[in-house]
Amino acid sequence: MHFHDLRHTHETWLIEDGVPRVLRFERLGHKRRDVHDNYSHVTEAMIGRMLEQLQRRWELDGGWSRIMEGMPEAV
Repeated sequence: MHFHDLRHTHETWLIEDGVPRVLRFERLGHKRRDVHDNYSHVTEAMIGRMLEQLQRRWELDGGWSRIMEGMPEAV
């Protein structure tokens, strides 16, 4: 696993948890791409929900079960 893989995993988690695109872009440092992005803004409520969802993932298993899905079992 490389460091950049962690960014991909994080983005996937955010999408799975329904985090709004505008917050995902800000969180990952991406530039806004279209006019819809100019008219939406990140709110404290969005951030709070995102952090709660990430905390819940961490408390369940540190996120490893989703990373390991689809990987072949060690022999």
